[in-house]
Amino acid sequence: MAHYAPPKYVRCDPLDEFVMLSRQLIKISEGEKVEKAKEELEKALSLIKGGNRVEASKYAVKSYRILHFPP
Repeated sequence: MAHYAPPKYVRCDPLDEFVMLSRQLIKISEGEKVEKAKEELEKALSLIKGGNRVEASKYAVKSYRILHFPP
């Protein structure tokens, strides 16, 4: 597995993936929803920093969904 993915990615979980995807979507997106997605991602990152990864996952997924699955 380490042959295909650098060690830092081997330790990633779904939360890390949603954070990465949200950052990428924010970077390439335009419009009014980008700011809301940024706010949700910042909440997630703050919770991660505080050690609350379970609660952070809600905000990371919300950030992702705002830009990837627009209503």
